[in-house]
Amino acid sequence: MYPFSWRFLAWIAALSLAVVFLYWPNSQMGYVLDDHYVIAQNPVIKNPSMYKILSSGLFDSAHRSADSKLNYYRPVLSATFALDYQLWRLNPFAQRVVNLFIHLFNSLLVFALFYILFKNPERAVMGAIFFSILPVHEWSVRYIVGRGDLLMAFFSLSSLVGLLFFIENKTKGWLWVSVGLFILALLSKEAALLNVALVFIVSMYATKDFKRAGKITVCFGIIACAYYLLRIQIFPISTGPVVGLEDLLQGVIQGAVYVLRCLMPWSSMVMMPYGLAIASLWMACCLGLLFCGLIQSKDKREGMAAVSFGILWIIVGVLGFVVTQRIMGRLGPILSEHFLYLESVGFVLLLAMMIEGLNLPVLRRALFGGLALYFIVLSTMSGRYWVSEEALLRHVQKMEGKEFTVAYEQLVMRFDDDEKAVRKLIDHAATSSSQSLWYKRLGGIFRKQGRYTEAIGALSTAAQLNPSSVEAINELAVCYLEKGQTGEGFNLLGQSIAIDPQQSDAYRLSGVVLYRAGDFSSAIRYLKQAWDHDPDESESGLHLMMAYFFINDQASYLEMVDQITDRFSNQRLVLGFSVKEFFAHGYFKETVKVIAQSGNLFATDPSVAILLNAAQRQISSLPKQ
Repeated sequence: MYPFSWRFLAWIAALSLAVVFLYWPNSQMGYVLDDHYVIAQNPVIKNPSMYKILSSGLFDSAHRSADSKLNYYRPVLSATFALDYQLWRLNPFAQRVVNLFIHLFNSLLVFALFYILFKNPERAVMGAIFFSILPVHEWSVRYIVGRGDLLMAFFSLSSLVGLLFFIENKTKGWLWVSVGLFILALLSKEAALLNVALVFIVSMYATKDFKRAGKITVCFGIIACAYYLLRIQIFPISTGPVVGLEDLLQGVIQGAVYVLRCLMPWSSMVMMPYGLAIASLWMACCLGLLFCGLIQSKDKREGMAAVSFGILWIIVGVLGFVVTQRIMGRLGPILSEHFLYLESVGFVLLLAMMIEGLNLPVLRRALFGGLALYFIVLSTMSGRYWVSEEALLRHVQKMEGKEFTVAYEQLVMRFDDDEKAVRKLIDHAATSSSQSLWYKRLGGIFRKQGRYTEAIGALSTAAQLNPSSVEAINELAVCYLEKGQTGEGFNLLGQSIAIDPQQSDAYRLSGVVLYRAGDFSSAIRYLKQAWDHDPDESESGLHLMMAYFFINDQASYLEMVDQITDRFSNQRLVLGFSVKEFFAHGYFKETVKVIAQSGNLFATDPSVAILLNAAQRQISSLPKQ
């Protein structure tokens, strides 16, 4: 009988409030790291179709200039981002709220898994609450692309709960539900391959029958093998195969060390003297309490079985580090903690068992409350930096204290115009595509400083090192355009479009060049392509809107006015651009008319007042008819 009592509902309410309190996102926080490529600049989610989602890798939109090929095939994750886009466009706040609720559902699934397995509501509630507030989950819940971990865990835990219903009720329908959810977990993140081992562990604990557990696991194993064989043919696993016993041992050791992060994340370890030693000592104390609790337990056999279950779950998670160790150095010690999300289910079970083993109820409540408060404080402290991408990355880089990690590289790429740091990254780059990326960044710094000759040299080198980098070619074209060499710039944009006809930037830049040259009909062809590929780029839409006006296509002009106003919810954006373009092209009456219709939108904008006075003077100087 399931414990749907008022006390149970109170615990669930407390769990929900804790998750919302800890992870409610800052409304000003934008996209971070891979969010830009996977969401903001991803045409697949903006113009979605089932074929595009099923046939595209997660990072396909970034592969032209990427310094490594991340062949992540996660169509379920991409589908959720496409759904996000249809519901609230590019809204990082809403997307983080979605992550928050998936994490909440996962916490409830942890409760369901523990309760069905152990028939112990206190253990299940403690485990679920600990899972919901572990500070090591920061990058899985707050980072939008971290939804891959959340979805994999959601479908994995749901699959295991469905499997338990099958074992208890002997209804084959639940087995097929479990298998279907397992497939969805695989299509959310590749690490779900390890779920085959979890299926065996859960089946073995629930049935106490090795042979029956093996038979159940075979079905999942066949699906996992088929998935893996298809993956290595279509989207090969990016980190490559593990080579030799040394890699295996190193991955296992690294995974075992990372388990300490469940108790004390890296950012907390480095903030206190001897943090690693303290975390290790703390873990030893927890294991000691767990052992003492088992000795005093009334049902030692059940207690040992539950502890073994938790340890085996952690071991399965540790095996994942054998593969992920190849990218963890670059991710850095803080971002790499997201690999612990599903593995931490075993850890919270051991924590719950440790507290349960204490004889005195007062001690149990005190230890549970103390640990919960400790986790909440750490999670709250880490959440303080999620106010802007720059603030967050500077905090991460400071805590890691390392160069050549993702946080360090992103700071140099997006925020620091540091020529010396870029040259160091060029020297450190291991591949030509990686060098190309940093030569492009160097050219961008030179261009920003007006050093066009050096910028053209750096960007040309970037394009030579990686001929498919349309970003480098586009920025090289912009350099020529800003120098006044329109023909050379326009030709380069044509080359960029030939390399990747699905991009929006080259179409947008080409359209703007033709628009400024007064060739509005030709400009419309390019601007329409840019707007279709990326309807979140306002520059394309605004120029397309005015180009329609200047060729006297009033219907298309008014349609674009409505589209842009609705999409960006910003009438000031449309009217402000219209006023300046009307004036620049000699439409003085339209200039005055639009300003008059705008009401108080431009009451505090002196530039619009100047345009209004100039337009009125021009009108008054016209000969009267």
